[in-house]
Amino acid sequence: MKKVFIPIFLFLFIFISCNKKEISEEKSWEEFSKTVNEIKKKQGINTENKSEIQFPKNENTKIPEEFLGTYIPMNFELFLKSEHSYTKALYQTWDLYTILMLQNDICYSDLHFHDGYAIDNNLISKWKYIKDNENYYIIDEKGRLYKRINTDGSYNGYEFYAEYVLTEIFKDAKHKQNIKLIDGFVYIDDEQFTIVLDMNFLEAENDCIWLTNGEQLFVLKIEGLTAKIYKTESIESHHGIKETDKIYKEIPMFYWNDEKYPDLDISKLNKNDLRLLRNLIYAKHGYQFKSEDLKQIYENFDWYKVNPNFKESSFNEREVLLKDSIINKEK
Repeated sequence: MKKVFIPIFLFLFIFISCNKKEISEEKSWEEFSKTVNEIKKKQGINTENKSEIQFPKNENTKIPEEFLGTYIPMNFELFLKSEHSYTKALYQTWDLYTILMLQNDICYSDLHFHDGYAIDNNLISKWKYIKDNENYYIIDEKGRLYKRINTDGSYNGYEFYAEYVLTEIFKDAKHKQNIKLIDGFVYIDDEQFTIVLDMNFLEAENDCIWLTNGEQLFVLKIEGLTAKIYKTESIESHHGIKETDKIYKEIPMFYWNDEKYPDLDISKLNKNDLRLLRNLIYAKHGYQFKSEDLKQIYENFDWYKVNPNFKESSFNEREVLLKDSIINKEK
């Protein structure tokens, strides 16, 4: 498999706590179970069937075979989904193991994807292992929770991690024909990009993700219903890299969802987003756009098909309400 882990520069001394309450080793399995279920509920996962949760004994440092694989911090997943930003999710979980790659008798991690190492067996011996239906979890020596994302615990874990992040970031572009996720890479207009996992010496306070095409570094930011990819430049004062205001690409990051878009708070959308959302209703019904920019955007959706018999009268009640609300907001 191709590796997507890209180490860059020197160690950046940053510590940001995720403010996650630690669990003492003395607490009961019932309390561990409760912790797992509380976190799962935040993600909308059904937790009613608690009898499925199992807690294998860990009497030595040998890792239970069925728990081998690649794990990520549960809080990282929560922050990634809520903030829709790899940068923020990474910094909010800075004091956790960044990644766990469990093999038969050893577990590898990587400090913020800048310094790989094997975890001390004395620490591993204190870990607890949880199986909940088809999901596998680890509670580390400080009571922090990790979720398995792949059964392979080799160095391919870097690729699984990158693919996991990219899938979440680009989930609202999944119906775009010019955006594809393949083997841990994202292809935008047939150009291959790789996510930069190591954030050291990259100014990334409000960024979504950093990307590279193998020659240059870019910053992708989701702004409303679109994502902008900015060019970067070096910072001579401390040998870092920062984004510029020069846009390299701009791509829509939305799709039609009957449950989400009719209830969207349009008061928070800018003028361009309002235009895109209003025309999304027309695109859904096959309107043939005359404007070149709208034509390029909507013709790239895999569901879009021109309807020669298009009529606004085909809009349902919710679509009419949304359209009228947007028009009033645009005035």
